[in-house]
Amino acid sequence: MASATFCLVPAGDSYVSGRFYTVIAAGCLPVVLGPHPQAYSGRVDFASFVVHLSDRAFLRDPMSAVRALRAISADEIARRKAALTLHRADVLYDLRDSRAGDHFLAEVAEHCLPNLLPELAAENGWNRTALPAALRLPASCGRAAAIAWKLATS
Repeated sequence: MASATFCLVPAGDSYVSGRFYTVIAAGCLPVVLGPHPQAYSGRVDFASFVVHLSDRAFLRDPMSAVRALRAISADEIARRKAALTLHRADVLYDLRDSRAGDHFLAEVAEHCLPNLLPELAAENGWNRTALPAALRLPASCGRAAAIAWKLATS
């Protein structure tokens, strides 16, 4: 995989799978059949390096994928490889300069906490001013929850 230019990422139970991230880790351009919602899609420009092909066309004629990939110019491949290198730290957690954790916490703060906190407040009779003092995050949440809380309340 590390020496390949393109790597097919077939869908499993969903389009988001470990295969997608394995391909990125290997430095191979992901080739996705059909729609592919990715985590952090508002924060990461997946279109700059992911190659999307029609799943219907592939099922009718699997060689259409080979023809489509061969038609991509060397300049376009180089541009996509550069974008892949730039965005690896946005989606992979095990890199030294990883931003994946930051993106995860921002997604939690943006999408989860606003929905969760009002429910907790209503269940416990908290008002908005008492909520931060009343809410005790479990120790198992650790630093990630504290950062998410700070993002949600700042």
